[in-house]
Amino acid sequence: MKRTLKIGIAVLIVGLIMVAAGAFTHSFKDVTFNHHGRPELRTTQTVSKKVKDFDAISVDLKSDQIRIKEGDTARVQVSSTKEAMPTVRSVGHKLVIEQKRADNSMTGWSFGHNPEGTFGLGTFNDAKHPDRTVVVTVPRGTKLNNISIKERQGAIRITDVSSDTVSISAHDDVMLEHMTVTQPLKVNSHDGNLYVTGMTLNTPSIKTDDGAVSLRDVQLNQGSIQLTDGTFNMTNGGFTGAVNVTNDDGDNEIVNADRNKGYILHGDDENKLFEQHNEDGGTLQQNETVPDIMHLTTNDGKNSVQ
Repeated sequence: MKRTLKIGIAVLIVGLIMVAAGAFTHSFKDVTFNHHGRPELRTTQTVSKKVKDFDAISVDLKSDQIRIKEGDTARVQVSSTKEAMPTVRSVGHKLVIEQKRADNSMTGWSFGHNPEGTFGLGTFNDAKHPDRTVVVTVPRGTKLNNISIKERQGAIRITDVSSDTVSISAHDDVMLEHMTVTQPLKVNSHDGNLYVTGMTLNTPSIKTDDGAVSLRDVQLNQGSIQLTDGTFNMTNGGFTGAVNVTNDDGDNEIVNADRNKGYILHGDDENKLFEQHNEDGGTLQQNETVPDIMHLTTNDGKNSVQ
């Protein structure tokens, strides 16, 4: 019995030494599970491709994220698994990126960039792989005719890019930053939040099924925003014409609002419109006859304009 105990302790010590060595040398690998629930090792490959100049982008991804940004030369960098590697091709002046197969594996025990993990060794989670991303670099000064994105699982981020039209269908978070979009922006988010920063949106059409909409330093020139289940927030922004925000289940909030504009708030819960306040629902309005007017409606939530 004593001999067995000694052997067990020795094996335990050796194991702890190996764990410490693995942590010190960053040798741990993510443990993933395929769609059958079996553990497997999936490695991410990175491929960088120079592409000819383009004036339109079409993206159809099953699982990888997409990042579009401004840079020096036209280039596409793809980080994905061999099994789910997206294809990149030029069709005329259009850049076409397609992913025929989704990576259905999920990270079980992650040793990656996870500072909140147990003792720095990682944590159990069911998130997809954030390192599997397509990065498109648009040459600086280029104005695109169109950006069209269909994304089944991964997040979308576009920064400092100009395009006449932008159409997005997403199932994860969407971040649009400092873009120039001349025609109506169209976003249909089925499961994820929408973040827009430093932009002018002309008659946008935005729909979210399960996620928030956050606008910061955004100018709205008319348009409609529809939320099914999420919070609407607009901070340090402005608007012209009629803007309609409707929310089935969530709060609507405008921070640092222009008192000279018109506002009509309607909901079944608390409403705040500058100095006006009601707690039991109903309608509050101010400057309702001016041409620039914001309609905030929620069926189950609060409205606040301050």
